[in-house]
Amino acid sequence: MSRVVQLIRRNADGIDELVLDVAGPEMGAQGVLLGKGSLKAMYHAPRTTPQQVLASLPGAIPSRDRVETRVFTLIVRTEAHGGDSWEDVDSLLWSVARPGVYWIIRVESDDGGEVREITVRRTGTPKLTAPDGTDPARAGYAVWEIEVTAFDPWWYGPPVVDEFVNPSSGTHSETLVLPNTGDHDAWLRWIIRESEAAQTWTIPDGLGVYPEGHAKAGQRIMHTLPELAAGKHGMVDTSPQRIPLSVLDEPMAFGKLRQTRWTHAIPPGLARVELPVTVTGSATAGIRVKLTPRYERPYGRTL
Repeated sequence: MSRVVQLIRRNADGIDELVLDVAGPEMGAQGVLLGKGSLKAMYHAPRTTPQQVLASLPGAIPSRDRVETRVFTLIVRTEAHGGDSWEDVDSLLWSVARPGVYWIIRVESDDGGEVREITVRRTGTPKLTAPDGTDPARAGYAVWEIEVTAFDPWWYGPPVVDEFVNPSSGTHSETLVLPNTGDHDAWLRWIIRESEAAQTWTIPDGLGVYPEGHAKAGQRIMHTLPELAAGKHGMVDTSPQRIPLSVLDEPMAFGKLRQTRWTHAIPPGLARVELPVTVTGSATAGIRVKLTPRYERPYGRTL
């Protein structure tokens, strides 16, 4: 396997504490190697298509696909390496693949131009498959089968960002631009930086427009956020599974939205997504928008 594959222990602050090079040019740099067949179940998430059968209609009516968790088996070899004993190297593996915690598998495209990651958790009990009947410490190596589950079945690419800083005190507008090169819809995250004065932002609901019959039919759906006080940092997460508004030191800040919700994700495969914003505040007011593309496969470009 020539492409780079890494197993990563990452802390809550997003910092990689330990990276194991298990495939690629640096394969086995820490004495941990990925076996053949470990990635074969990672190409496409398992799906089922529920069907509704009606007595009055031939055939069936398909429902939206149900995407299941990914469950696959990693074949991992640990071996004495350099001045490190097998026990020390094997301990490195289990410091990443600990039970009950999430960790990362990172895969690069064959030319190294793209990187994608999936978050996994060890499930089941690891099985020692070699050496047979010999203490691995004596043999100097071990081969493990490790069942891994990705409860979020998507691979994620690096986030793309754009930002706007108010050019001067007062009210100003700008259009931020991002792509969504992923295979699936993506939800935006907006980060409002601290400012020396209060700031009020108006941001779009994805690419959503008001429907026919509405007074603003065809215009972009825009939401004006509650005023953010001087010295406060805020974040808007448009995903329906997340808290929509967070303000440091204000745990109930989302209540100020008064049930405002974002209902439009960014569709996949778009090279240019325009996001108009307006701010009223000082010259230190600023906002950043972030999109993290979601992919079906660990590598392979979306054409």
